[in-house]
Amino acid sequence: MKDLIKVNYANERQTVLGRDLHKFLEIETPYHIWFPRMLEYGFIESVDYIAIEQKCSKPLGGRPSIDHQLTIGMAKEIAMIQRNEKGKQARQYFIECETKLFKLTKEKLTIEHQKKCMETLYNLFPELAKKDKINYIKANTITNKAVSNAFGFDKMLKKDNMTKDMLELREKVLDDYIKLYEITQDTTIIKTLLYAKYTQKLLQ
Repeated sequence: MKDLIKVNYANERQTVLGRDLHKFLEIETPYHIWFPRMLEYGFIESVDYIAIEQKCSKPLGGRPSIDHQLTIGMAKEIAMIQRNEKGKQARQYFIECETKLFKLTKEKLTIEHQKKCMETLYNLFPELAKKDKINYIKANTITNKAVSNAFGFDKMLKKDNMTKDMLELREKVLDDYIKLYEITQDTTIIKTLLYAKYTQKLLQ
């Protein structure tokens, strides 16, 4: 994905500078006049944007210019308002940015939950930590298959291909895997119980 406009990350939120967006959209109206007009569409300060000062680059100094950090949502709406090709390009770009962030966040949360589950397993059964990662692989395979079954898929989906709802269920299945593992380390039994539980859940 080509970077059309620089995207910043602050407090786990994606933002763009108003002046960067203004420049990309090739707006002829000066920024200090154009931006207040955009605010008439109902954007809220500290929710959709924040004002920031830019240091003056003029040799003789002067008053700093005002810029704004816009959320991706606000930037996307402003791009749509323009109703021209540049606005269309910017809107599509921001949609791709949101999709990329969602995917990265999804992967991060899934990996963190997996690590937490496996740490719990290793604390319960220290001998597992001395072995290879076969238990980790089996846990993920069984979990992915159970979730796929619950959502009506004949074949197992990898976590990268799962929806948000599927990933939420996946965390519950991993938790169930650990609870069952405390009772029996027989993965065949665990697999059978999990497949039955989540297939029945779907049919109810």
